[in-house]
Amino acid sequence: MDNCKYNKIKVLHDLSSLCWFIQRHALDDAKKSNDAHCVKMLQELSKDLEKHLEAFKCPCKCAECTCK
Repeated sequence: MDNCKYNKIKVLHDLSSLCWFIQRHALDDAKKSNDAHCVKMLQELSKDLEKHLEAFKCPCKCAECTCK
């Protein structure tokens, strides 16, 4: 495996882990604490991360994915 493929897999793994953590723990904790600002930030971050996560899952190298 070359460095580029390894790096993509590493980033994909790290993004996946962070998305999982936000959805399973961080959002619930922020809601339980009644921290509306934190809830909003986490929701926005989760949305942004999901977008990037999808880009790293794309098997092609096109700028705008048409393979789906």
